[in-house]
Amino acid sequence: MNLRHAVKSLSVLPPPSVKVIMSSSNNGTAIQDTAQLKKEDYGPQLNGTIWFLTTVSALFMGLRLYAKGWRKRPFLWDDYFLVAGWVSTSYTNLR
Repeated sequence: MNLRHAVKSLSVLPPPSVKVIMSSSNNGTAIQDTAQLKKEDYGPQLNGTIWFLTTVSALFMGLRLYAKGWRKRPFLWDDYFLVAGWVSTSYTNLR
């Protein structure tokens, strides 16, 4: 494909509200208006995933802090940053 052909093909693109779908059933191309397509709501699934990962990270953070306390090792700067980051992430998840 040369540059002239590429530029020519760009000039015939459909408007942004039209989605071009390649279909093997009709051996051609079907054009659908994206305004008519059903919008899927991934909000609840995404929210559940975020809270699951937040819980898993809290579990590992708790185990780390417990192990440091059990072995009587001091909490260092990285532990404080870990807790601050987790609190910040949890607060962001609440909003």
